[in-house]
Amino acid sequence: RSSGRWGRSSDFPLPSMTLDQATQFAMWVGMSADNLPEVESLHQGYLADYEAMADQYGDDLEAGYEAAQAEEGSSWMKRRRVRNQTTSTYRDKLSEREDRFFDDFSASMPAMADAELVGSIRRAHERARGRMTQRQGDWVLRQRPEAFIDVAALVLASDPTELSMEQRAEIVAALAIYEEQVQADVELLGEQMEKLQSVQQRLWTRGDGDEYDASMRSKMEQLRQKRRDELSRTALRLTELNRESIQGLLGSLSEDRGWPLREQYEREAYPDVFRDRDSLDEIFGQILSMDSVTPSERQQIESLILDHRSRYRELTDDMLDMAKVASLKSHVRCRLARRP
Repeated sequence: RSSGRWGRSSDFPLPSMTLDQATQFAMWVGMSADNLPEVESLHQGYLADYEAMADQYGDDLEAGYEAAQAEEGSSWMKRRRVRNQTTSTYRDKLSEREDRFFDDFSASMPAMADAELVGSIRRAHERARGRMTQRQGDWVLRQRPEAFIDVAALVLASDPTELSMEQRAEIVAALAIYEEQVQADVELLGEQMEKLQSVQQRLWTRGDGDEYDASMRSKMEQLRQKRRDELSRTALRLTELNRESIQGLLGSLSEDRGWPLREQYEREAYPDVFRDRDSLDEIFGQILSMDSVTPSERQQIESLILDHRSRYRELTDDMLDMAKVASLKSHVRCRLARRP
């Protein structure tokens, strides 16, 4: 099995909750460093169950594929149906396991911790996974990652230690508003995806060897385009909400405290800008770890690396600006398309 971006076999499409995320959750609710060993222990138990679940998923998926071979219909559609059903089953299982984690997490909190915020964190984490699944479920939506960022999940997985208690309270209040605003369109998007996929399945898949006549195919293609347009408009609203929300949050923070959050958002919104297979970071690390490098050589090398990274960042920022302009143009075209 090949390794995926989430540190797990790419066969298992559901990402785990990382220890870093669990640690930041603890910091947000007001736990101290003394509580972190217990959080780490809870996460170890969770991760062991996650790994076992991931292995069993692969076995169940293969069994489902074999059972579906005897059925009639397109091989591709049968495999897609089995994968969707199996993934849905394991999404429920993982959600139940994370409910247990957060129950134990809540029980381990000191009395002064924010118990109400645990619920917000749990919902944001679950919603973020669902939105990632939505994006993966449609080839057009995969090209619009910004619509599928969950701002609340992104913020609550960030490090809050540099924020004052007043700033934390302000951010938590803003995220509560975001949750109220985003939920309806996230659910609507899911419903619209099901409708679109239903039309596409009927249009692109032959039944018992029959095909639609030209007139029916034309009507179904019009319906498919209507469903696609509805889906695109909802994704656009989610993008707009994300942009407004992140800008509002960044506006309440100083530049140095807001920069890590801005960086994380932009990395998720414009992943192609930051994706670089030819990065020299690994080579730099290997050179600096060589015993044969003298102190003077190390100083020269570090100076060269600093110059390289400075220039690299400038080029990255230029690419990011171009990506934002292209996104804005697409944004305007979608707005014009919404006009009657």
